[in-house]
Amino acid sequence: MLFGTSGGDKGSNTKNTSRAGRAECYTARDTFYQCVRECGLLYSASEPVPSKCKQLRARFEAACLPSWVRHFDEQQEKAARDTKRLHAAIQQQAATAAGNLAGAAQR
Repeated sequence: MLFGTSGGDKGSNTKNTSRAGRAECYTARDTFYQCVRECGLLYSASEPVPSKCKQLRARFEAACLPSWVRHFDEQQEKAARDTKRLHAAIQQQAATAAGNLAGAAQR
C-alpha cells in the first residue's frame, strides 16, 4: 500500500492516473470548459455553472481527481483574468490611438 492512500482509494487513484484515466479526464475537462465558453462566459469557480453545462461538470468531476479539478479550475480562472487584462489593455490602446488620429493631444 502507498502512503496517503487507503485500500478503498487505491483503485480510483489508479484509474484516474493511468493513461486511459488521464485521457478520460482531459476529454471531460475540455468538453466542460468548451461548453462554458460557448455560453459566452469566462469560467470562475465562484460563479454558478451554466445549466447547459451542469452534466458536463459532473462528468468532469467524476473523471478527474479532486486535486486535478481544483488545479484545472485555477488555470481557467487565471486564463480568464489574463484575457480580461489583455482586453482592457487593447481597448486602452485603441482609445488612445483613435484619439491621436482625431487630433486629440497625446497624454
